Amino acid sequence: MLNWIKAFDGQRSHRVRYGNALAKSNLLQTAPLQGAVTSCTLYNVFINDIAELEQTVTGVKCLLYADDPVLWYSAPMKNALDRTESALNCALKLLAYWYKDTTIYKINVFTYLGMTFDTKLAWKSHIAKMADRVSNRLNVLKRLAGSVWGCACSNLNTTYKMFIQPIVLYRCEPLITATEVTLKPLEKAHNQTLRLITGVIKSTPIDVMLLVTIKSTLIDAMLQVAGNTTIKQMRSLAIETINVNYPADQWLQVFTDGSNIVNQANVSAGVYSELFSFYVASGQNRSAFEEGVEAISGKRYELLGEKNKTVVLQWIPGHCGIKGNEVADTRAKNWTTILQCMDQPTSFHIMMTLIRREFQTSRYNELKARTKEKQWTVALSDIPDWPRIEAVAEFRLRTGHDSLAKHLHRLGVYAQPTCS
Repeated sequence: MLNWIKAFDGQRSHRVRYGNALAKSNLLQTAPLQGAVTSCTLYNVFINDIAELEQTVTGVKCLLYADDPVLWYSAPMKNALDRTESALNCALKLLAYWYKDTTIYKINVFTYLGMTFDTKLAWKSHIAKMADRVSNRLNVLKRLAGSVWGCACSNLNTTYKMFIQPIVLYRCEPLITATEVTLKPLEKAHNQTLRLITGVIKSTPIDVMLLVTIKSTLIDAMLQVAGNTTIKQMRSLAIETINVNYPADQWLQVFTDGSNIVNQANVSAGVYSELFSFYVASGQNRSAFEEGVEAISGKRYELLGEKNKTVVLQWIPGHCGIKGNEVADTRAKNWTTILQCMDQPTSFHIMMTLIRREFQTSRYNELKARTKEKQWTVALSDIPDWPRIEAVAEFRLRTGHDSLAKHLHRLGVYAQPTCS
């Protein structure tokens, strides 16, 4: 087989065609054509046994993505460092022996699937690369807007969210552990984006620009993505599971849902199927998920009492167009408006969920509180869709940060060139 592959790929000539033009012919020695299907296939065959070989070491796991292998090992806290180092060293010796005793050199920074890791997991190198990519893409915003011409603020904001922000938020979950000093280059690029969108000068407070554009700092956006990643994955998997594995024409689908309206203590649970529907009160200061459990518990005896019946519990995402789930949610909301005097204890898990939810909204509430006494807080709400020249001029005048004082100082009218 090896001789056949060598004969097939070796001693062949190739040339490149572009339109009707042909490049000079070149002779291949023993290597396949770059970019050919055979190149990728032969390479995959060559490295296919690496993962199986490395996992012969107890506890070591291995994954391959194209030509990037990754090894990891997990251990209890007791002697974790020594055990991890010993296991990975054994795996690296096997890898070196696998390819003709090649020496494997240690490096301090490496990239895997777009993430740049360093030995201390400080993410400094990764953030520096991200900041460079963001700065390069900011040139697009500069071409779309000036101080007296260009797109409206809302269009620039959308361009940023679609073209630049995905670079920052790509696998940003680990970056929440980075220090403020490490995140400084990204924050600087983020603030530069705000100034490009609004057309203001450097002395304008960041809070002013946040109110009319993105409405969240870079750190807040990362925290939100880190908290929602698992939920997004579960949503897509849940919809696929219920439609494929449990179709409505073969299963009796009973939808349950809980309702917990913001700024309202009452919560309730709703149940719906094609044969029946009802809703019940569940008390105060509880989560909608806990009320879903309450709804399932209210029906469990009847369902499990049926002999020779298979009962499957399937989580589905809310407000995704499934009729039964929408009706159950409506039933649950009906009871939240009714006075409830039930005294039920709140679990530790639910209390932590409520605290986390409050924390997610606290940053924006702090922003509104800091700017509540400012004269421009209400006046800025109708600016985003104005023509560029009018929006920039109005924005600068309402905030009081413009170049007028500097111009009047140059003419001798003002004593100081700075804003008052």
